[in-house]
Amino acid sequence: MSIRVKLWQLPTGQKGMLLLKIDDEDPNVLDWATEFFKEKLEKERKQDQPIPLMAEIDYWRPLRTPKQWGLAMELLDRYCAKTRQDRKNVWAGVKYATFPDVGEIGKKVKKSSSDLTTKEMIPVIDHLIQMCDEESVDTRDIWTIHQKQRYQQGGEPPKQEKEKGDMIRCEACGKVINAGTDAAGNQQIAGQQAHIVSQGAGGPDEPWNICWLCTEDHMEIQHPHGWDVLIERHPEFKERYGHAIEKWREYQQAEQGELGFPVPPDFG
Repeated sequence: MSIRVKLWQLPTGQKGMLLLKIDDEDPNVLDWATEFFKEKLEKERKQDQPIPLMAEIDYWRPLRTPKQWGLAMELLDRYCAKTRQDRKNVWAGVKYATFPDVGEIGKKVKKSSSDLTTKEMIPVIDHLIQMCDEESVDTRDIWTIHQKQRYQQGGEPPKQEKEKGDMIRCEACGKVINAGTDAAGNQQIAGQQAHIVSQGAGGPDEPWNICWLCTEDHMEIQHPHGWDVLIERHPEFKERYGHAIEKWREYQQAEQGELGFPVPPDFG
């Protein structure tokens, strides 16, 4: 039997235990594992000694790429240049806020930056961009590159929530489209949310299918001319678009068991 697991381990050189967590939603697997470890515990109690388990682990994780690291360091440099804060202290704050914990529960032991995976680097860069945005540091060029890498590394769309006062960016061109607040204090956005797979074609109100676009890209390019023309103008958006189409096909399969109708030509 093959079981998918998640693996955690303390940093090299620190004493600790290897923790395997079953990551399989198949009820049969979960029932089997529950019964197996229950019987193992009973035998250990009777024998008054632990019963070791033999296992072969084929474990590979994609570590952060040089490009991701380069983006993070460039953002750090821009932020420190603007705020005149100590680079080392700023990075320590970023690490505390975004690096995942390792080791025993309750202890603030952070991963080493060299041990971060490609997916774990995504929130690190997101956090640095947010810090720069709050200080009005220009990061538009880095943001568009980061979004392209985000989907290449299997990440999900960035969380940009108007209701929470987030800094909102056009996901095509990368510019900030926050436009202050109205008299009632409501956040104003110089853009709109667009469904990549239209609601008329059955596209759901899921985060992967909804993106923020500035008014120019939405009303003057995408809406009248389609996604192909928008991607031609902003090639970095191709990965975001492709991510939505892949999720759309998965959504159809989950809803109907198979693709119930062909994907419209504009979404191919």
